[in-house]
Amino acid sequence: MHKFYIAAVIAVSVILAGVWGISEFYSEEAVPVISYADEGGAVTGIVYTPVLVDINTANLGELQELSGIGRATAEKIIAYRDKNGGFEDVTELLEIDGIGEKTLSGFADKISLSGKHPEAVFTETEAVTEEIINLNTADKETLMKLDGIGDKTAEKIIAYAAETGFDDVSELLEIDGIGKSKFEKIKPYVTVD
Repeated sequence: MHKFYIAAVIAVSVILAGVWGISEFYSEEAVPVISYADEGGAVTGIVYTPVLVDINTANLGELQELSGIGRATAEKIIAYRDKNGGFEDVTELLEIDGIGEKTLSGFADKISLSGKHPEAVFTETEAVTEEIINLNTADKETLMKLDGIGDKTAEKIIAYAAETGFDDVSELLEIDGIGKSKFEKIKPYVTVD
C-alpha cells in the first residue's frame, strides 16, 4: 500500500507539473532526493528537487528562464555581476534597472546565491527608517536602512560623497545601481544638508 501511495504522489506531481508548466524547473540536472525500489532492487520512483539558478554563475539562457527576465535584463544581471564581483545578497538584484520588488518576488524561490537558499538571503525590502539621512555624512549602516540600498550601493554613495559631495539628492541617479524608481522610493528619506 505504501508503494502505491508513493507512486500515486509521483504520478500526480508529474501530471500537475506538465499542466501548470512547472516542468521547466525539473531537468536532467535536477538532484534526486529520494528513490524508491521494489523488492528486487529495481527503481520504481525518484523524487527530484528543482534546479535553482545560481545568479553568481548562471549564463544568459539560465537567467532568461526566470519569470520576468528577458534577454536585456539577463545581460544587465551579468554585467552587474561582472562589474561588482558577484552578488552578496539577492536584494542587490533590485539595483538592476528592470528588476523591481514584484519581479524579484516572482522568481526569488527559484534562485540561489553561491549555494545559499534564497529564503536565507531574500527579504522583502521596505524603508526601515523614518529618519532623514544626510547623503554627505551617512555611514554604510545608515544608508542600508534605505529601501533597496545594499552593501555595494551604500559604498558607492559614500565614495561619491567623499569624492565630489552631493549638492542635490537627485545626484543619487548618477550612482550605478540607483534607477528612477529606487530614487523615488528613497527621496523622501534623504537630504544633502
